[in-house]
Amino acid sequence: MQSKYFCDIGDYGKFGLLRSLGKSLGKRIGVVWYRFPDEEQSTDGSRIEYLSQPDYGDCDPELFKKLKDLYDNWHRKGTRPTFEAVQRANVLPAGTRYYASECDFWTAHPGNSKQQKDNRENARKQWISDACSRLADCPIVFLDPDNGLKDCAAYPLSRKKAGKYAYFTEVRAFLEGRDICAVIHHFDRSADHLTQMETLRTKLENEANPGGKVFALRFNAYNPRAFFILCRQSVQKQTEDWMDQFSYELFSSLFFSSLCWHKST
Repeated sequence: MQSKYFCDIGDYGKFGLLRSLGKSLGKRIGVVWYRFPDEEQSTDGSRIEYLSQPDYGDCDPELFKKLKDLYDNWHRKGTRPTFEAVQRANVLPAGTRYYASECDFWTAHPGNSKQQKDNRENARKQWISDACSRLADCPIVFLDPDNGLKDCAAYPLSRKKAGKYAYFTEVRAFLEGRDICAVIHHFDRSADHLTQMETLRTKLENEANPGGKVFALRFNAYNPRAFFILCRQSVQKQTEDWMDQFSYELFSSLFFSSLCWHKST
């Protein structure tokens, strides 16, 4: 997650989803920002046109206003968005906890020697441990990586830009002892969106939530992306009921379509 993305259309989607889910289940939310240095050369993450289109506010008017006020304030003052300002704006319910320590370990341990690779992997594991401890009292945890999901075998933790991804092993760690772990994923060009969603949903179900359920949602506005919601059996029925309300009523007109899941019988 890079701070330059704040108030982007993706924020409206992710915060809207979390506000709705937390309210429906009546549980505290924890957010893990995979905080990565802003990449100034990149031009993505600037889709804020929706803030000038009032129809977008119909899904969650309060959230829409909060994000618009934040963006207008930064734009007017010529200041950069910050993680701290977003937290202070209370875009998520009262009591939400955040973990936003930087997830970039190349700067402290540069190079490709075995020692430096080991240092980066160990630092990453400590980062995960600290995040889990910080959010220990949050039954719902949301992982917000810059790019989405990766497998350690295909993209090792020691890679320079590993901080832009959440790993399947980490999803499993965050779900341990909790009711729900949700994660965002940005599509690549490896396959069509539905194929990618089903592939990742199945992998999450097998590797991160055996015996539980994984729901998938596609965010349709501008550049589509996916949300995966892993839940324990104890909250599966509540989560299914929330899915109905959220994807077919609250955000149906502009944003979400539910995919790759079936109701329990």
